[in-house]
Amino acid sequence: YKRQTEHGSLPNGWRAMTLGSMLADGAISMQNGYPEGSHNQSGQGVPHLRPFNISGVGTVNLSQIKYVSPPAANSPYWLQPKDVIFNNTNSEELVGKTAYFNAEGAYVLSNHMTRLRVIHENKIDAYWLSRYFDYLWQNGVFHVLCRRHVNQASVSLERLKGLLLALPPLPEQRAIAHVLQAVQQAREATERAITSARELKRSLLRYLFTYGPVPVAEADKVTLKETEIGLVPESWSVESLESAVVAGGGSLQTGPFGSLLHASSYVRDGVPFVMPKDLTSSGRISVNSVARVGNQDFLRLTRYHLKTGDILVARRGELGRRGLVTNEEEGWLCGSGCLRIRPGSQLLPKYLASAFEATGLRDWLQANALGTTMANLSTQILSRMPIMLPNISGQQDIAHDLSALENKISAERQRQQAMDILFK
Repeated sequence: YKRQTEHGSLPNGWRAMTLGSMLADGAISMQNGYPEGSHNQSGQGVPHLRPFNISGVGTVNLSQIKYVSPPAANSPYWLQPKDVIFNNTNSEELVGKTAYFNAEGAYVLSNHMTRLRVIHENKIDAYWLSRYFDYLWQNGVFHVLCRRHVNQASVSLERLKGLLLALPPLPEQRAIAHVLQAVQQAREATERAITSARELKRSLLRYLFTYGPVPVAEADKVTLKETEIGLVPESWSVESLESAVVAGGGSLQTGPFGSLLHASSYVRDGVPFVMPKDLTSSGRISVNSVARVGNQDFLRLTRYHLKTGDILVARRGELGRRGLVTNEEEGWLCGSGCLRIRPGSQLLPKYLASAFEATGLRDWLQANALGTTMANLSTQILSRMPIMLPNISGQQDIAHDLSALENKISAERQRQQAMDILFK
C-alpha cells in the first residue's frame, strides 16, 4: 500500500525526511575528508581513500591506495567500520558514488569525500543508507544536484543537507539491507573465485610451457633445454611462427591497409570487420563495438575473410591481444592492424592462441616490439616470433587444460555480470 505525501507517493510507514533533519536530531553525523595534499604510495603514514577507491558497485577498492601523514589521534577525520563514504567531487557522472566502509585498521578520507556516520542504530541502518545513496547516484540524482566547475563537479555539505530521503521503518531498512548484502557477498565471492582462477591459470601457463602436460610428480623427470623464450622440454622444437605455419600448409595475412577501406565505408548493419580493439588478452573476440562493412566491400575483400580456427593478432597496442575465430565469427573480415594466422596442420588453433600467454613469448614480444608510446609489432617481427612445438597430442592436452580453466573463468564472469544486474 502507498500513501500520498507532499513529497509524492510512499509505502505506508515510510517517511520523507531531509538529510539535514537527520543531522539535526543526532541520528547521523557528517564530516568532509582530510585535506592533506602531500601523499605517497610507499606506505608511509596512513591510507588515504580517494574517489577512485570507490567502485561502480558501491564497494571500497584498496588496490591503488595512497598514504598521507596521519591527523591527530582525536581528529574527526578517522574512519570507523560502518561509515558511509560519499564522493562529493569528481566528474559529473561520478559525483555521488557511495560505498559502505567496513575495513579494519586506520584510514582517512580525502577532502573529495564526505563521511556519513550513523549515531543511533535504532533509527537508521548504515548499510541501508549507503545503498540508498548508491541508488540515488545510479538514478542520476547527484548529477542534477551537483555544481559544475572547470573539469569537475561537486556536491556541497549544504546541498547534501537538503537531500530528501524516503526512510522506511527500521525493520524494513534491515530487511532491504539483508537482501542487498546477500547479493553483494555472493558477487564478492564470485570475484574472489575469478581472481583465484586467474592466478591458477598464470601458474598453469608457466608449468605447461616449461614442462609440458605431465603430472607435477613427474616434472623432475623432464629434460629441459634453454631457448630464446626460456626453458622448454628437450623433445619440443622451437621454430619461427612463419616456418611452423607454412610447413603445415597454413598462411599469414595482414589486414587491409587504409587505402583499401576507410572509416567512411562502415555501415550500421553489415559484415563485422575485426580490428585490434576487438581482440582481448584472453584470446576471445569482443563483439560489443565491432565495425561493419557493406556487402560490396565484403565481396571485394575476399582475401581477408575469416575461417574457424584462424587467429587474429593485434599488431599495435597492448601486446598479446588476439582472438581465436570460432564458428560464430566464420565469414567475418580481418581488419586493419591485425595479422591473420591460419595455423595449418602443425599447430592446433587453441594451442597457438594459448601460447601467446606464455611468459617467455610475452617477454620476447615486449623485447622486439617497436615504438615507445604505443607498442607496434610489424608482420616481419611476428613472422620470426619463436613458437614452441610439442607434438599434436601434447598440444591437445595443453589446450584442453587451459580451455577448461578459461571456461571456468568465463562462467564466473557471467555469474558476476548476473549478480551486478540483480544488485542494481
